[in-house]
Amino acid sequence: MKAKHVILVSMVTVLPALIGRPSYGETIEHGDLSPGNAIPEGSAALCPGVPDDVGLIPDLQTGWAVDLGEGAHRLVFSNQVIGCGASEGKAIEDYARQACESAWAIGFELPVELEPGVYDLSEVTSVFSESIAQGESGTGCSSECSVSASGGGTVPGAPGPAGTLEIYTVNDDCITGRLSGYVSSQIEPPPPEFNGAFHAVRCP
Repeated sequence: MKAKHVILVSMVTVLPALIGRPSYGETIEHGDLSPGNAIPEGSAALCPGVPDDVGLIPDLQTGWAVDLGEGAHRLVFSNQVIGCGASEGKAIEDYARQACESAWAIGFELPVELEPGVYDLSEVTSVFSESIAQGESGTGCSSECSVSASGGGTVPGAPGPAGTLEIYTVNDDCITGRLSGYVSSQIEPPPPEFNGAFHAVRCP
């Protein structure tokens, strides 16, 4: 029987943040967004090559290709604003706590820069993480927000997750591609859809 390479971190309840959290109807302002935090509007000019009939990962807002040196990159994707090089798990928990909304992020490392082509995700990455945070407001008279977070990742030394990584284009500004066949390690509540095309804007 093939050993499982994905571990699931148990759900944890984060204490409500009572100070500094905007009301539920208030929008969190991020200022002027960089191309990597404004997909596809801000990244389209830098990231050509995604076929017209292929949709982006649903709700994708952030896409970074973080330079790790010696040709290696960490690709990070989220439905919320995450700074280049930030810890995506912590970033989405902070967002969920402030906005009392759900957030997700995935990230994986490519040990070398891949040329356009189709690759088995389990063979080209051994460092993969998935983070999901759920923010829920209190019931009745309570206005407090509780946050639960879950995550999964590859076991050190094991292959990466099942799925396919297709690279469409590679240039000095961006890497574009598509994830397909990836299955989230989370079962309940139902996870978001992580498969689809992406823009990964380069950042140092």
